[in-house]
Amino acid sequence: MRLLAWGEFLAGAGLTARRLTSERERGTLALAMGSAESYQMLAHTEVDCAAVVLCDQLAKTFEKKQAAQIVRVHFPTWGRCVAHAEHSDVDQYFAIVETVRVSDGATAHLTCGSTSPNPSEIAGEVRGHPVAEGFRIVGMTVANITGVCERVRANAVKKGFDLSQRFLLPPDDPRSEEFFAPFDEAFDRAARLVAARRRVERAIASGAFAAMPATPQ
Repeated sequence: MRLLAWGEFLAGAGLTARRLTSERERGTLALAMGSAESYQMLAHTEVDCAAVVLCDQLAKTFEKKQAAQIVRVHFPTWGRCVAHAEHSDVDQYFAIVETVRVSDGATAHLTCGSTSPNPSEIAGEVRGHPVAEGFRIVGMTVANITGVCERVRANAVKKGFDLSQRFLLPPDDPRSEEFFAPFDEAFDRAARLVAARRRVERAIASGAFAAMPATPQ
């Protein structure tokens, strides 16, 4: 991973300065590490380019703001897919699994990396994970992360730039986990907050927090 010049970033991401400004103002810009901000004075990397390209691909299935949210929130998952893709001869895939909780109908996106593009195989992997307990799979979108990295490099070449260096460290390098650790923590914290809010919402619906009548004076 290295810091890119502004022109390199725009080229790899397949952006123009005008389109970037428009995406940022509409809230549809997604970069790596959960970021939604991009200005010329800020630092950018090849993985930011991959985020933009991935978001464009997901926008073929999801509304653009939702696609951007998925890319920002689930960076720990697809980012690791990039690390695997950069150090493997096997294509790497990022899957967004749409689920419904059986108990109350609440919806959630579960994500995972895979070496298979087959939804049935991915669904089997997801169902075996504790986080999927109590949820029913109702849909799935699979993005080829190896293809995303290839697209970033092809975009750059068209503009005369070379992004042939590997985007991330090998997944088994201890520095790789050190890099992802703060984003894992942020994701887990956000997930706990969402879970807490849903518990409170269910309690409110059951009347557990109904206001007591005012005491007569």
